[in-house]
Amino acid sequence: EVKKGIDIAVVTLEKNVNLEDFENVTLAELQTEELPIGSEVTVYGWGAIEFLVESDKLKKTTMIVQHSDDLSCIAARNQYSTICYGDSGGPLVSSDGKLAGIVSRLSVGGCFKGDKNYFTKVSDFIIWILAQ
Repeated sequence: EVKKGIDIAVVTLEKNVNLEDFENVTLAELQTEELPIGSEVTVYGWGAIEFLVESDKLKKTTMIVQHSDDLSCIAARNQYSTICYGDSGGPLVSSDGKLAGIVSRLSVGGCFKGDKNYFTKVSDFIIWILAQ
C-alpha cells in the first residue's frame, strides 16, 4: 500500500516500446536497499536555474544523503547547488546508477543552495512498483 502524500507513480503503456528506437534511453535499475548516510547521489532535472528562468537543457548536480527516514523520504544537500521548481518527478540516482529516489519537494525556504532537498525513497516501494 502506498502512503498518502508520497510522490510516486507507475505509468503502464498499452503496448511495448522498443527502446532501441530512441537515442540515450535506458531502463533504470531500481535501488532495492537503503542508501547509507553520506552516500553520493546525482539528481537530474529541467527545473528553474534562476527565479522564473527554466533550463532548456537537462541539468544535474551531485548531493550527499543527509538522512533517510520512516516517512519514505531521503534528504540530500549540496552547498553549491539545489533542486528547484520544475525538477519534481525527476530521478535521484545512486553512485552505482540505480534509481534511488524521485524529486519530491524543496527545502522549506525554496530553491536555496545548501538547504536539504527531499526525495521519495524508491526502496520503500519496490514490492508495490513490481506489482504494477
